[in-house]
Formats: sequence, C-alpha cells, structure tokens
Amino acid sequence: MKKLTRKSLNELAKTMPIIEESLQMSYVGGGNGTSANPYTQEEYESMVSSGIWNGGYVENWGYTFPEMAVSSYDPNNLPKTGVDSYDLMYQGGFAIGYKAGLSGSTLDDIGIGAWSALAVISAGSEIGGVNSDMIWYSKGLRDGLTKGRGARGN
Repeated sequence: MKKLTRKSLNELAKTMPIIEESLQMSYVGGGNGTSANPYTQEEYESMVSSGIWNGGYVENWGYTFPEMAVSSYDPNNLPKTGVDSYDLMYQGGFAIGYKAGLSGSTLDDIGIGAWSALAVISAGSEIGGVNSDMIWYSKGLRDGLTKGRGARGN
C-alpha cells in the first residue's frame, strides 16, 4: 500500500478539484439543523419517516417546522341569543373552555368545571336577582371544553 504524504496530496489537488467542507457535508450528511450546518434533504426525509423530526434548517429549503396539529373554531358560528351581553359572555367562556379542552390536562378540566359552577352560583336564583350573563358564561365554558376535547380527539 502506498503511503499518503503531503506531496502526494498536493499532486492530487492539481488534478482533482478541492471540495469545500459544506459541499462535503451534503455528500456525506451529518448536518445538525442549524442555519450554518443544515440537514440534507435525505436526513430530513429519514427523520420524518422515523417520526423524530423536531424542526431545523434543511439544505436549500431554509427552516422547516416540525409537524403540528392546528385546531380552531369560528367565533362567528357560535350560538347567538340575540342579546349582545349574553353572546359576549358565552364567547368569552367558550374561548377559555376550548383552550382547556385542547390541553388534555385533567387539572384544566377540573378548573373549568369548578369555574363553571362558580359562575352559575354567582348568577343568583329566581328568588333574588338573576344574572343571566353569568349563566351564558358558564354555558360557554362547558360547551368550549366539550368542543376542545372533540378537536383533540377525546
């Protein structure tokens, strides 16, 4: 076997082009996902197919986000009573309940249940004055929680 020396490397450099380090990485791989050292497209595809893609820079693409699920609701399609204050209270409760339903946290579920109960209690009774705004707020909390759970798949 022939010994590799600096002289033989210099001779080789005259006949073969020297490949820059960044180009070498694209042939070999081994990027770390930073803008200075992006993953190759092959590395990206391998990570995605293995389910381990967490986002990062991919060569010739720029930053590529991880997979994510997006869920939302249209506040214009929520039930309306025709009374603006009731509708606003319902929307406010629905937004909080929906967010809690998406979280999947048992503590959020318990919190919404307790908050809904307190809202109903604070609404009063037929004997005293009834605050219907709080009743609609409580209903919005419960409905939002249910819809949020549904969007999450529970």
